[in-house]
Amino acid sequence: MKFRVLSQVGDTMIEVLLALLVVSSVIGASYVSANRSLSGTRQSQERGEALKAAESQVEQIKSNVAVAVAATKIFCIDSTNGNAVVANNPPVGGIAFGSQPSLNSDTLNTYVATCKSSSIPYNIAIDRSGPDASGGYVFTIYVRWFRLASPSKDEIKIVYRAYP
Repeated sequence: MKFRVLSQVGDTMIEVLLALLVVSSVIGASYVSANRSLSGTRQSQERGEALKAAESQVEQIKSNVAVAVAATKIFCIDSTNGNAVVANNPPVGGIAFGSQPSLNSDTLNTYVATCKSSSIPYNIAIDRSGPDASGGYVFTIYVRWFRLASPSKDEIKIVYRAYP
């Protein structure tokens, strides 16, 4: 009579579970890394578009300093006709120069349609100080928005000096 030795080849249940744990950890870490990368890319794109909106307002100021100097409240410049537009609805008549609310206290829902750009939308406001001793005016351009897929707000601020 012959005896056959049965050798079982295969993985135990513990080995299979450990392999699944390792694979799951690698996939989870990859997902977190890709998600952070996507979030960083999205934020960079938003800031780039906001910077373009701010630079557009600087160009409008450069091309027509008299309109920017004549504004009496915080304003933005309408890109279609070059006119200064009061940036905020309430309080009636706009917000006085030097009174731009901080980013945290700004609700971002009082800006007039002319002072919004793109689909995010970016809210644009220009504050002005001056004239200083040399006759120059300092314009501070604020572009504020809610981040996509996030309740937090972001802001770009550019300061530009002009002489009429």
